[in-house]
Amino acid sequence: MKLTANKLQKKIVVATVIFLTLVMTLFMSRILIFNLTDSLPLGLWKRTSLSLERGGVVGFCPTLSDQLKSDYRLQASKNGLMRICDENVQMMMKPIVAVPGDKVEIKDNKIFVNEKFVVERLEKDGYGKSIESVKPGIYNVTEGEYWMISTYNKGSFDSRYFGAVKAENLKYSLVPLFVNKSKKFCWNSQQYKCL
Repeated sequence: MKLTANKLQKKIVVATVIFLTLVMTLFMSRILIFNLTDSLPLGLWKRTSLSLERGGVVGFCPTLSDQLKSDYRLQASKNGLMRICDENVQMMMKPIVAVPGDKVEIKDNKIFVNEKFVVERLEKDGYGKSIESVKPGIYNVTEGEYWMISTYNKGSFDSRYFGAVKAENLKYSLVPLFVNKSKKFCWNSQQYKCL
């Protein structure tokens, strides 16, 4: 049986409406999260149960000083795209770089985890303003603490500047679904993967 052009168009419209309804339902239920920041690849991420492994990407609520909130306009906006934390800041998405038992060292504006270089720390933001950050030293990651640092973007706002994140502030894990693949990104989700 041949479909007429009109019937085919109707089927395409119905399929599109069903697909968009499904995506919007998943987005509104927070199963799908759209990342608009430069810390991770832009695009659609899928929320999964919390897994606290090094290299895994997690959504979390940072504990920030009032100065950091003010300087970087980190108060949550009511745009509905990002979840809002109790402290009225936007939830962040970053990879875990250090887990309990690890040693984080900050020296000469460089971050090392277990003596392996991870990333440099910026002293000034893009506007030339000094950035409040964690003091140089050695930090033994204790039970219930995690360090989140994105190497995807050297200007990422992460544990370099606000330190360890408490386990109770970690909300869920994330895996990329449909994201920009113009730059290499690797993460750990049961097995190490790269885009």
